[in-house]
Amino acid sequence: MDYKGSTEEKKARLFLANLDIDYDAITREQFTNLIEVLKLSRHMNSPISQRGKGSMPHGKGKRKRK
Repeated sequence: MDYKGSTEEKKARLFLANLDIDYDAITREQFTNLIEVLKLSRHMNSPISQRGKGSMPHGKGKRKRK
């Protein structure tokens, strides 16, 4: 998806495309309302919690002792 905007806007535009609704045919207010409704879905949230996560070291850091 090469849509510009936030993650929620990208998901809403994908949702509109799947329903065969032209994005340009709806008003900004309707689009905002659609995003608010879609936020109620558990599928709109990230499945993996990123709270407190930085970049993953991938091999750096402490290793197990044998």
